Amino acid sequence: MSVKEIVKASFLKAQQDGLQLTPDVYKTIFCEQAKKRGYNISDCNLVDKYLNKMSEEQKKELKNLNVKNLDELFMYLISRLNRATNSKDENLTQAFIVLIKKLLEVISILHNKSAKDLVIESENRLKNSYDLNTLDVIKKRWSDFVSNYNDSFLNPLIKKPTQNKNDLKSLIDDLLNEIDDSYIHSIVEILSLSIEPSIAKENLDDFRIYIEKIENEPFLLKNRKNIDELKNLVSKRIDLDKNEIQKNIKEIDKLIELISSNLKTSIASSDKSSKNISQIKQELHLIDKENEFESIKQKLLSIAQNLENETIGLKDKLVSQNSEMESLETKINELQNKLDSVQKESRIDFLTGALNRRAFDEELHKLEKSYLRYKKNYSIVFFDIDKFKNINDTYGHDAGDLIISSFGKLLIKYSREMDIVARFGGEEFIVVLPNTEIIGAVEYANKIRVILESSKFLYKSLKVSVTVSAGVSERTLCNSSQEALTKADEELYLAKNSGRNRVYPQK
Repeated sequence: MSVKEIVKASFLKAQQDGLQLTPDVYKTIFCEQAKKRGYNISDCNLVDKYLNKMSEEQKKELKNLNVKNLDELFMYLISRLNRATNSKDENLTQAFIVLIKKLLEVISILHNKSAKDLVIESENRLKNSYDLNTLDVIKKRWSDFVSNYNDSFLNPLIKKPTQNKNDLKSLIDDLLNEIDDSYIHSIVEILSLSIEPSIAKENLDDFRIYIEKIENEPFLLKNRKNIDELKNLVSKRIDLDKNEIQKNIKEIDKLIELISSNLKTSIASSDKSSKNISQIKQELHLIDKENEFESIKQKLLSIAQNLENETIGLKDKLVSQNSEMESLETKINELQNKLDSVQKESRIDFLTGALNRRAFDEELHKLEKSYLRYKKNYSIVFFDIDKFKNINDTYGHDAGDLIISSFGKLLIKYSREMDIVARFGGEEFIVVLPNTEIIGAVEYANKIRVILESSKFLYKSLKVSVTVSAGVSERTLCNSSQEALTKADEELYLAKNSGRNRVYPQK
């Protein structure tokens, strides 16, 4: 039996007995009904708890008086105080005051500000005097507190029939276990962008498997095992990128060393040739003009031959060095192409070929700057594949990947070259249409919707039907790019809740 049924039984009991349903009467009947049905409610046992601290004589007297609640217990204590006439009663009175203070101390730790303030007020009154007037004032203040107390503020915390507002610790524990879906999905999107290596392009299967897993089932992140796996992947990502960077640095070091070596060789070669030519000039100066013609002729021939040999040697070295420089240039171009490829791949979603979230943010920022400076308008279309979780559950994640990949390629095919097509996360895609008003954007979204609806995806000989919903916004109708994104997302939400397979706003 649930707490609601006990409450219902309590109301019926009060009605049958013709009782006026005051807070005290209700609590008494509620505790009786709970006890009758085997429920142990702490608030119903407070009187028994304090009775156990009293003497046997007091317990017997309280039983004869049929004391059932705290208010009656306070009345009894006050009555005992009023009957104090001798030293023994004076000691008893002091004990009752101590007990009242303990009760107040217990109440003060119940995390209720109003009750705590009233405890402080009561304690201050008891410090000054113990006369009947003081006790009557304290009693009235507490009676007013109980009569006016309203615990309905706890109702929003109760989300299950089995939860009990009298057990605050249990309510808080349940709250701590609940995390808003939107936060979980946002965290998953950020993780998807951050854990896949941006430089290393090998040994990535573990990353892709994990990313797909948490995109399809985000709440796995609540599991400690999956959090530990994420930590290990982040460490592995850092190590892979570091190793790839170090590898590229070594290749660049080799090229620099080779260029330096060639330059040194060229300088050395040039210096040697200069020295040889200088020697030839000196030999020309040393020719004796008085020598016979034949002798001069032979020396000139010898010098000419040396010049020719030196020129040929220098030419050969230049040809060799030129070949080495061309080889270096080829390697540099190859490295540049690799770097360009890495940079391009870091912006592309590997499953669909569309831009990833990070690249989309960069492109949208450029469009927004153009809008602010030149007032070049644009529209935003949010797409979300309908009932995608059902597809995964029915056909498996491989089928889901096939549909996501195919839809991404479909968007790229039917979009203009200037349009920005990106995978926003999971089964969500976003397209930004420059120089397009909302009417044209809605037409574009409907065209995509109709094409997808008329297509049949074949997976393991099974035909899978897929539809998509979309929300559209226009920049000129919003105050910022972020507001335009939010507006498109809100329109997508309306399309989903209006039956799916449609575009909002409907023009």
